[in-house]
Amino acid sequence: MEKSVGRKKDKKQEAGTQGIWMGVAKGVLVALLVTVVCYVVTAVLLVQTNLSEGAVGWISLVVTAVASFLAGFTAAKEQQKGGLWWGIGTALIYFCVVVALLFLCGNAPLFTLGRLPGLLCAIGGGGLGGILGINTKK
Repeated sequence: MEKSVGRKKDKKQEAGTQGIWMGVAKGVLVALLVTVVCYVVTAVLLVQTNLSEGAVGWISLVVTAVASFLAGFTAAKEQQKGGLWWGIGTALIYFCVVVALLFLCGNAPLFTLGRLPGLLCAIGGGGLGGILGINTKK
């Protein structure tokens, strides 16, 4: 009898762990999708309007903050507590994925001081999204 109780507990813990990582994965995927859409819109605006290329840096920071906010919100919504940390953690994963993709595309080196503002926007956006996501009723 005791073995069946232990097995039920293990399955419940395993399902809970999968749920945690599914929330993080959903958050990162939502953030990446938002990033792609925003950059496509930015590219169209650059070609079709007189938007200067100097604005791309600021647009990139805003997109990073908004995408990280959505990543943190989505991940924390699945959790019971610790929204700030879930949001920041998910935003950091998103940021690392974006930096890795930039590196793999041959666009930029992995670590530069110029990435610091983007990292700070990701941390701030993800933390705020996590705080609001954890307080959202399911």
